Amino acid sequence: MVELKRKTSGENMFTMEVGRRVFCDGHYGTIRFIGEVPPTKGIWLGIDWDHPLRGKHDGTYNGVQYFTASYPKSGSLVRPEKLNFGCAIVESIRTRYGTPQSEEELAKAEETMQEVQRSIKARFFEVVGFDKVEANLSHLQSLQIVSLAGLPVNGPGPLPELQLVCPNITELDLSHTLLHSWDSVAAISGQLVNLSVLNISENRLAPPEDVKELRPAFDSLHTLIMARCSYNWSDILSFSGMWPNIKHLKIMFNAISEISEPADTLLNLESLDLEGNVISWEDVESLSKLTFFRSLNLTNTHLHDISVSQPLEGYFVALKHLNITNNSISGWLSVSELNKLPGLEELRFKKNPLVDQGDCTPETVRQLIIARISNLKSLNGVVISSSERKGAENDYVNLYGPVWLEASKSEDKKARFLAYHPRYLELIEKYGPPESQESVKKSPLITVHLCRGDDSGPNHTRKLPSSMLIQRLANLVQRLFNVSHQNLKLSYISSKHPDQEIALENHLKSLSFYSVSDNDRIIVRW
Repeated sequence: MVELKRKTSGENMFTMEVGRRVFCDGHYGTIRFIGEVPPTKGIWLGIDWDHPLRGKHDGTYNGVQYFTASYPKSGSLVRPEKLNFGCAIVESIRTRYGTPQSEEELAKAEETMQEVQRSIKARFFEVVGFDKVEANLSHLQSLQIVSLAGLPVNGPGPLPELQLVCPNITELDLSHTLLHSWDSVAAISGQLVNLSVLNISENRLAPPEDVKELRPAFDSLHTLIMARCSYNWSDILSFSGMWPNIKHLKIMFNAISEISEPADTLLNLESLDLEGNVISWEDVESLSKLTFFRSLNLTNTHLHDISVSQPLEGYFVALKHLNITNNSISGWLSVSELNKLPGLEELRFKKNPLVDQGDCTPETVRQLIIARISNLKSLNGVVISSSERKGAENDYVNLYGPVWLEASKSEDKKARFLAYHPRYLELIEKYGPPESQESVKKSPLITVHLCRGDDSGPNHTRKLPSSMLIQRLANLVQRLFNVSHQNLKLSYISSKHPDQEIALENHLKSLSFYSVSDNDRIIVRW
C-alpha cells in the first residue's frame, strides 16, 4: 500500500493499493501491481484496463510476469503521475452542484458544519477538508436527487462528511465512477438515512468481505440499478443479503445466463429488469413463486419460445407487466402460453420475428395477440378498448372457422387444433360458432379487379364472396401475382369514388366491412 499526496483546492491523500480503480485518457482500469520494474527506479503501477485493447501486454513485461491481465492486450505498466485516482464523493458533489466562495464565507461555513457535527455527537470522528466547504451549505443540504455519473468518485471520504453536507439525498447515481468495492459503496450509503434509489452501473466492485455487516448501510434502499457490472445470478444472490428491503432490481446487460430460485432476501421483489442478458423461459420460471412480483423486463434476452410448466398453482400470481421486445419469438403457441399468466395486463411485444417477418400486418398481429390473451388491457403501450377486444375475438373465431369446422370431424384433428388455439372453445361459447361453408357460399358474390399498383400488368378479375376476409384475399393475391406476403399491401378504389383509395389494413375484416362492391378495383403493391 502506497500513499500518494495530490494537491487540489486543499490537500488530499490517496491510497494506492491493488484493486483500486484509476482513470486515464478516457479509459478506466484497475491497479493489479505496485512496485519497481528493473532496471528503472521508482514506483510503477500495473493496470488492467477495462477495454481489452487499451494496454500493450497481459501483465508480462520483458519476460517477467508482474500481474495477470483480463485480456492479452489489456495490461500496462504506468507511472502514478500519469493516472487520475479520483476524489471523494463530497468533492465530486461540490464540483457538480456547488460554487466556491470567499475565504470569509468558507470560514463561516466550516463553523456551521462543526456545530452540526457536535449536534449529532460525532466528536469521535476526525473531520477534515472543511477548508473547501462552500458557504452555500443550505443548497447542498437540500439536494435530494444527485447524479455523479461519469465523475471520478473514488470513495466516501472522511466520515461523516457526506452526512453533514448532503443529509437529504434520496436518489444517488454513482454509475461509471472509480469506486472499487462494495465496502466503499456501503460507507457512502450508510451516511444517507433516506437513500431509496441507488445506481452503481458500470463499476467494477470487489465483493463485500461481510455481507451481514454491510446490511444496515442499505436499510432504506428499495431500488438498485446495476447495469453492466459483469455479474452472474450467483453473484446477485450472494450480494442480496445486503439489501433487506429491496423491491426493484435492475441488472441489465450483465453476465446472467441462468436463473435459480431467488434467496429469501429477494422474496419482496416487485420488479426485475433483465434486459441484455441471455436466458430462457425455463430460467424465468424460477421467479414464478414470488408473491409480490409485478413487473418483468425481458427485452433483448434472446428468448426463443415460451412454454409454461405444470402445475399452475401459484404461478406468477401478481405479474401484471411483461416486456419481451426484441427477442426471437416466432410461434403463436408462445403467445397463447402467456394466457396462462393469470394477472397479465400489459404486454410489450415489438421486434420479434412473429411481428416483423410474419405473414400478417402489424395491425393483424395486434388483433391476434389480443384474441389469444384474455386479460390483456394494454399492448405495446396502447390501451385495448372493449370494442377492440370484441372485434379481435369475433374475427378470430371467423378467421379460423373453416379450419375448426374441418377439424371437428376428427377427434385427433380437433385435439391438435385446440392445442394450437387453446381459447377457441371459450370464444365460440362467447360469440357463437363460426360461419359454416354453406353460409359463406350464400354470401353474395361481387366482381373485383385485382390490379398491380404500378400498372405493369397482367391483372386479374375474380368473383369473390363479400364475406371473404382480407387475410384470405391476401393469400389469393399472393398466388396470383407470385409475391411475398410479407411485403404485400392491399387497398381498393370504389367504382363510385374513383378518386379515393382505401387501405385494406385489417386482415381479420371482410370485404363487406370495407364496403367493397361490384366492379371495384383491388390495388396490389409489394
